[in-house]
Amino acid sequence: MGLVFSVLKRTPLLKPADQAAASIVWAATAPELQATPGAVYLRRKRLTLKGAATDPALAATLWEISEQQTGTNPVLSTSAAVGPADTES
Repeated sequence: MGLVFSVLKRTPLLKPADQAAASIVWAATAPELQATPGAVYLRRKRLTLKGAATDPALAATLWEISEQQTGTNPVLSTSAAVGPADTES
């Protein structure tokens, strides 16, 4: 039981909303992260993606399916979108 509580204690489930959202707010607003759009962070540390998560063709397919499922049309959108085609070289 102690192990379960220890694991849950580290998840957003048992934290106040402001603490649970702190990392998300940081990732969305930190100026130093603007150079790496689309990177994945956990507890303010960048994660190294592996396997299928690094496949650009799979990412493009997932992006297209997401557009279809959400009814999003990036051409008509008034919001900036970050997708596979938006990366800078």
